[in-house]
Amino acid sequence: MRKYTSELSWTDEDIHWLQKANESSKRAIDFRDMPSQAVQALNQNINEDACKVFYLGFGTTFLTCGNSEALFASHTLRTGDTEKNTFPTASGHLALSAPAVTQAISIMNRLRAQNGIQMLKCKRLKLIVTVENEPVAHQIKMSEYGPLNNNLGIQTSSDTALAARGLSLEVIVARDIPSTTYSTYWFMVDMDRAATRAFMAVAWMPRMSDTNDYRKGIYYNDASVLFGPVCQGYQWCFGSKGDASAS
Repeated sequence: MRKYTSELSWTDEDIHWLQKANESSKRAIDFRDMPSQAVQALNQNINEDACKVFYLGFGTTFLTCGNSEALFASHTLRTGDTEKNTFPTASGHLALSAPAVTQAISIMNRLRAQNGIQMLKCKRLKLIVTVENEPVAHQIKMSEYGPLNNNLGIQTSSDTALAARGLSLEVIVARDIPSTTYSTYWFMVDMDRAATRAFMAVAWMPRMSDTNDYRKGIYYNDASVLFGPVCQGYQWCFGSKGDASAS
């Protein structure tokens, strides 16, 4: 788990004028907004760490999936077999496209549990993309036929095509994935598998301290949050850097 803090401070002068202020005073309103802003800063830490699970998931510096392996990697099952929740090495990290999404779904449907038995097919999928990939993601969902040519036949990643297979796909824009280096990254999550394999462990959500610290005419109060992502397995997600590099 990681603990984040946000410090709020106010002076004797603030207290003096607030005591004289009426309810319509802008100064009083601004001051009352400050505690919520101190807590909101910590909500940002939660958002950023949730995004790090994905875009830092190709390494082990931020998170491992319970067996000291990166979340997106070649994984060794208890049976000794291996499998990947990324594209095959020969394909590399494919850019976001309708064919790539279709292939990613097939890979997820083939993932196995530790006993080597293939898992139930995916049903409720979320496509997690960067701000830069958002237009392409929506085009993939909305294009009933080939994205750029209506003579290509039914587009296999469209809502209609996926619904015929008993699948749903929702686009989620992870706005806290940095644009530098990571703008081409994209991911898929099966919500049913994630329900038992991916968690946000929380000791406490953003909160203000019960006591204030007073030093040289200034009051201080710390807001804090203690939480951490936990992954019990990798079969709930798929990842691609989208940059054509080796996978």
